[in-house]
Amino acid sequence: SCAGHVNAGDDIVETTIREMEEELGGSGNMKGRYTLEDVKNSRVFTVTSAIEGETEKHGKYTCREYQDVFILKWKADLPMQSHDFAPMVKEEVSGFEIISGKELISKLRQRDDELVPRSEQYIDALAKVFGC
Repeated sequence: SCAGHVNAGDDIVETTIREMEEELGGSGNMKGRYTLEDVKNSRVFTVTSAIEGETEKHGKYTCREYQDVFILKWKADLPMQSHDFAPMVKEEVSGFEIISGKELISKLRQRDDELVPRSEQYIDALAKVFGC
């Protein structure tokens, strides 16, 4: 998976393609594999999120956002392997692991510290997509 923030005025599909290239393969086997149309047709759900926190500089805050989730089918003749991915922005990627949807849902529900925490609404929607 990969993630990013859409700036005001930016197109979500174009941002999704950019994030995929940056985090999954701007320089590897992913480069040029998916089109804007592929991404546009792969949106599976949108959830809202609100996170509260506090920083020394800005004080208390609430960050509200929409999370659009896209699931793309692998476009290759051979099975997916971790060496297919080569991020352009290595600082944003800690590694690659190929797991099933069922295992992903299980890790999210267990709050696996290797994954970005997600809301129950997000996990439930993703589980429904994977049939878990």
